[in-house]
Amino acid sequence: MATTLPQQFQPFQQAKQTLRKWEVPGQGSPGKCFFATPLPAVTTKIEASPRQKREGVNALYDLRPVADDFNRDWAETVVGEAQAWSIAGTPPPEPPSRGIVLTARSKGSFYGRLSGAEVEAELQRCATLIKGLLRDFAIVRDTVWHLQDDRAEVAQLRELATQNQAELASSRAVVEAAIPPGKEKIAGIEAELASLRALVEAAPPSTAAFGGEDHNGSFAKIAGIEAELASLRALVDAVAPLSIAAFGGEDHRELAEQNQVELAFLQALVEAAPPPSKAAGGGTDHTGSSAKLAGIEAMAPVVRVPETTALRTELREAQQDLMACRAQGLTAQQELKALRSALKRHAVEFSVGQYNILAGYMGNNMEPWFLYGIDMPEERRKSVFKVHAQRGPDGKPANAGWPNYVRGVLSDEEVQAVERIHAEHFAWDQRKDRLVQVIEDMDSDVLSLVECDNFDDFFRPALEAMGYLTVWKKRPRPASADGCCVAWKAAIFELVAEHSCEYVDKYDPVTKRSWKDRIALMVLLRVKMTGHVICFVSTHLQRNPEDPKEDFLRARQVGQVLRELASFTREHRAEEAAVLLTGDLNCTSFGRLRGIANTVSLLSRDTFLHPFTFDCADVPTGVTSVTTARCMRIDAIMYQSQKLELVDVQELPELDPGFPIPNAQHPSDHVPIVAQFRLRNQLHSTRQVAKDWYRCLSGEVGLTPLSFKQLKNAFKLYDFDGTGNSTRSEVRKVLVSLFDVVHEGMHKVLDQVPEVGLDFDGFVASYLKAVKAGGMPGLEDFKEAFLAFDTDWDGTLALAELLDAFKTCAPAEVPEEELKQLFLNIDTSGDGRIDADEMTEYLAKVWVDSFDVQR
Repeated sequence: MATTLPQQFQPFQQAKQTLRKWEVPGQGSPGKCFFATPLPAVTTKIEASPRQKREGVNALYDLRPVADDFNRDWAETVVGEAQAWSIAGTPPPEPPSRGIVLTARSKGSFYGRLSGAEVEAELQRCATLIKGLLRDFAIVRDTVWHLQDDRAEVAQLRELATQNQAELASSRAVVEAAIPPGKEKIAGIEAELASLRALVEAAPPSTAAFGGEDHNGSFAKIAGIEAELASLRALVDAVAPLSIAAFGGEDHRELAEQNQVELAFLQALVEAAPPPSKAAGGGTDHTGSSAKLAGIEAMAPVVRVPETTALRTELREAQQDLMACRAQGLTAQQELKALRSALKRHAVEFSVGQYNILAGYMGNNMEPWFLYGIDMPEERRKSVFKVHAQRGPDGKPANAGWPNYVRGVLSDEEVQAVERIHAEHFAWDQRKDRLVQVIEDMDSDVLSLVECDNFDDFFRPALEAMGYLTVWKKRPRPASADGCCVAWKAAIFELVAEHSCEYVDKYDPVTKRSWKDRIALMVLLRVKMTGHVICFVSTHLQRNPEDPKEDFLRARQVGQVLRELASFTREHRAEEAAVLLTGDLNCTSFGRLRGIANTVSLLSRDTFLHPFTFDCADVPTGVTSVTTARCMRIDAIMYQSQKLELVDVQELPELDPGFPIPNAQHPSDHVPIVAQFRLRNQLHSTRQVAKDWYRCLSGEVGLTPLSFKQLKNAFKLYDFDGTGNSTRSEVRKVLVSLFDVVHEGMHKVLDQVPEVGLDFDGFVASYLKAVKAGGMPGLEDFKEAFLAFDTDWDGTLALAELLDAFKTCAPAEVPEEELKQLFLNIDTSGDGRIDADEMTEYLAKVWVDSFDVQR
């Protein structure tokens, strides 16, 4: 069908003044364009005038926006032509166009910087390209249509299977409803036969007196009928609802017909006895039993089972439909398997959220650290805390309860203002639904909720309604009702294992008593589609972030959770799982916590340290909590940078210290933080380790200390031909591929590679030598730890300071004699003091010595 250009395609008429008509090769008359639709003829030749050239070029430019806004009818015609080609398999019968041909004169002309021949060649190339694209588009369209048809067919089959299942259930119910009446009729027949037998037994003398048939012979018949009835009853009792002939069971109608024959025979026997038998023999008149037998005969046909031919046919059809559905299901399983295989070849991305919800029983504006709604300068708050902390002679609070501890400090009007703010923003009923809305808006794939109470009756059902599965553990303090909760989207992850760690804040070796308050909850989660495993930790550390002295206790808690993390992952063979630690750390310097915990762990010579101990990156977020007493960042998401790539961080709302939270916008005294991560593949992790090996040998400080296993993987990258030896040229090739350029420290590293090459032992030895000379990676954290230990600020550590540090922040008790010997080992100068250099050198030595254990 011929199709003309739309009316809006008017600017094309301008080209008629400057362009020659289009021609098809081999034809002298205007032909068709490559999609078999005629274009308007253009008869005017291009002249040599520059003005006309400019007009022609401008006309072509005017065609662009119009072509972009082509109407739908024109586009559908083009697609229809392409589809016809794809169905026929060959182009239309006319000679296919190879593009547009200009006359010899036009070829000799110039259009801007291009000659006519160049313009012709470019137009021919574009025409061929567009023709191929249209063919490809038609094929894709056919494929999509077929796929949609297949999906519709599968949906119809599933709907048919559902209908068949419903019909089968209905038929089953009919058969089940027919069995109880059958049982009742059988019981009635048995009762009537028992009565009949009693009648017959009462009249034996009648046979001799009147020459009739001996009725005792009917006993055997009655016994036969009883046997048949027992068999029938057993069949009815044992038969499944679908056990009739249509479903492979015996048809009970035959048994019913046999019973009718037997009953007719028995009736003939009884009727053969003459009426006088009662007077002659003194027995009962047997003719009265005829009525009984008639009743039995009337009952017997009720046992029949309805005709099942139609049901049998429906069942066969349903079975065929089910087989078809199974085939479709098998195909779907294969497609799902292929999809999973494809996903495994792509990086897995997921989001992580952390939220301190402010426990319901802790949301109280009448606490001294809140008191919103009144003017509360620092001196005045100190007065409130002083009255609040006063104790009586018995050691109990002297001013317990609100508003006792603010009497004399706050006026009655201020007390009322505090209570009003509590009712508006702190009360649980005012906050709980808003908390759920915040969690839903976070839309995290894995979620940590700390200070979480009201779990079983509120948060668990709310999270399950959002598609989460959950684990929750209460903190060990008896007076506390909150704990840590980890939730994950059930459609993405599945739980592998879980474990909780109750922090021991203090231990008395004499009484064997432990003081516990806080908790950490860790889970192993497997990605359903790919099988990747991550280790996720949620925790809430010691309170009062504004008090740096509490950092020692918080570091003790961090050391304990790192120990538990190492044991947990080894127990479940998940040492390679990427680790994330989230929670309210109640600390202003996360690096100081890491440094103290890592220093104590190394000095304690823990036999196994999880790589996360040193490879612990921090998501940048900003301020996460604003109250009248603080404005700081205390919530964190820590991650293993060699295993995870930080993709994005959700922007936090701007918090103004003049407007503390909770308030009308925020239902907690914390705001949630959300980050998105991508799992790194094994090659990327190995390349990072290989770079760190190079940095240490070149005199730079590595990002993290490398373990024996990490170095083993890195050596495989340098020894890419698998000979067990890496030459200088091979090392140079790897370094160039790692950094894309010749790094300035490369020659220094290559000079350390022997002429014969570097085997694995030499590879490790060169790294350990560089660590001893340059110090441990992560020195900044260790320096912060040293400053924290140096309580008198003199730049050195005395024995008492080291003992105090271990007493307050060691994850486990260390005997004092061992600590004294440790002090002597670190104090290489023998002056009775430990400086920062001696400490870092000793830590490097401990790390190097740990390789003998790892081997």
